[in-house]
Amino acid sequence: MAYGNYKSQPNYSSLRRKRRRTTLPTPDISGSKHIFLGVIILLILVSVFFALLKFITSGYFNIKEINIFGVRGVENIEIEESLEKYYEENILFMSRNDLETYLSDSFPTFKNVKAKKFWPNKIQIYISEKQPLLYYVNFTGVYIVDEEGLITKVLYSDQINFDDAQLNVITGADGINSKLVEERLASEYALTQEELTDEEKVDFDINTVPIDRKFEMLNTIREELIDQSLAILQNYTQQYDPSLYPDLKTVYVFENKKYEIREPVDQKRVTLTSEVLRFLSQKNITIVEVNWEGKFIVRFKTDTGRQYVFGTSRNLSEQLEDFEILISEFNKENKNYSEIDFSSRKVSVK
Repeated sequence: MAYGNYKSQPNYSSLRRKRRRTTLPTPDISGSKHIFLGVIILLILVSVFFALLKFITSGYFNIKEINIFGVRGVENIEIEESLEKYYEENILFMSRNDLETYLSDSFPTFKNVKAKKFWPNKIQIYISEKQPLLYYVNFTGVYIVDEEGLITKVLYSDQINFDDAQLNVITGADGINSKLVEERLASEYALTQEELTDEEKVDFDINTVPIDRKFEMLNTIREELIDQSLAILQNYTQQYDPSLYPDLKTVYVFENKKYEIREPVDQKRVTLTSEVLRFLSQKNITIVEVNWEGKFIVRFKTDTGRQYVFGTSRNLSEQLEDFEILISEFNKENKNYSEIDFSSRKVSVK
């Protein structure tokens, strides 16, 4: 073979191209493997999901135990009965906020409610209560008033209706022009006319009665009505067990109003009553009875028979300051008294 004759050499590039054209492609199975693995993983995830769902809903997480802490004014059994609907509820899906709101709405004495979940099926509820302040007694029953001046509990319910004329005399809303005063004076006058002849008899004229006599009659009627009222109200206090809150003072209020739970009473007098009771306690003065009179007056009766009158129409700090000054002077002079009224700037002493 002649080396110089390049035409006689094989055409290698042409052969390589032919070989490329006739070479069979290798199948790519990597995509199929990925699809297969994806299907397997999906099946595993679905299986795990359904297994987990079955476990969660199997009853293992259903609430079996509810513990309550911090309650004094409400029986635990009463709270537990209200929580019956939460038993067997799934703890995972139970809303703590809903439970706390439900209890706060159901029990107005609760100040704060905090619920905690303990896995797998226990709830603990921590409760702080509003501070009960007074037994509030009026002609419709006996209530408990809390530190915010709200009715939190009805201990006894009744209805003794004094008519407006009687209540107005008791509370001082009506003075000597009350129809009860005129009727009593007219009745008294009629007795003096019984033995007179018809010619001698003179019709009663209220305008001829001296003012002093009118005031005397007004005070007589008022004392009678207050005695009747207190007898009724004091009887009400025998209709409930005071051992639930043995330290609470009783306030007697001359009114016919019937209260509902969470309804406010006179907030100003609640505050005044609370602060004066605290003040007198610090002075070692024992209060046995508190009366709310009229629209502004609070009367405190002591175990020695003395009475102190305060009012919401005057700054309380001024009234307490007057108390300090007067009592100090009376003690130095060994002066006796039965009543001191601090409700106005002109303090009156009896």
